[in-house]
Amino acid sequence: MKIHFLGTSAGTEPIPGRHHTAWILETNDTLYQFDAGESCAYTASAVMNIDLLKMRAIFISHPHIDHLGGFPHLCFAIPKLAWKKNTKTKFDCIDVFLPDTKLWNSITMGDSEIMQKISYLERANYRVSELSEGMIYQDENIKVEALHNLHLGVPENGKWQSFSYRISCEGKTIIFSGDVKSTDDLVPFLTDGCDLLLMETGHHHPDDVARNVENYRVDMLGYIHCGRDILENYAGSEQAIREIRKERFFIAEDATTREL
Repeated sequence: MKIHFLGTSAGTEPIPGRHHTAWILETNDTLYQFDAGESCAYTASAVMNIDLLKMRAIFISHPHIDHLGGFPHLCFAIPKLAWKKNTKTKFDCIDVFLPDTKLWNSITMGDSEIMQKISYLERANYRVSELSEGMIYQDENIKVEALHNLHLGVPENGKWQSFSYRISCEGKTIIFSGDVKSTDDLVPFLTDGCDLLLMETGHHHPDDVARNVENYRVDMLGYIHCGRDILENYAGSEQAIREIRKERFFIAEDATTREL
């Protein structure tokens, strides 16, 4: 499988060379996207030459703009690309998972009649579901589990708004933190270990993260949603992580691909 990093920055002001968090898992000629920071569709299609018409599911971790700022454009870009190529998406339906389905109004503008007048949108169909705890998606390629975290606190109405994901694919396990209050939020996933942990540092020191996950079987630690420790002191952060993890880590960069 391949992991395409479209955006790797935390929710900062515009940073040269980095966009907000978004990445795609590619397996068996099929795409699954996690979070959708600014310009993710542009980076995927125009910069990395990724065929977005192979998209099968989109998973948003929580409703902060640095994780879904590019989401409306992504959902418009896919059918627009299909129209340009005079075709349709590979799959009849693209599944979309959101913490709150009201976020879909950012796409529909709250008016389905407007959407019906935009003819090229017929070339992609979206099925929107609200996130819940546990197994949320499974097909012949992957399965995805959601785990609530405390990034947005404990909701008074019991409706969690921030989630982390565990993805099983090709016999390997990937954990994507989303944004978390601490690595303790991930313990239910980390207890079973993983082949790759994609961990945010927008709210945590990267060396603290490395130190905390040493208590679990994390074969590779990938830093994503990079915060100011990394953005403003890359070399120092890299050295501090290496002292703990040796070579068992990487700092993700925009418009790059890693094989797992």
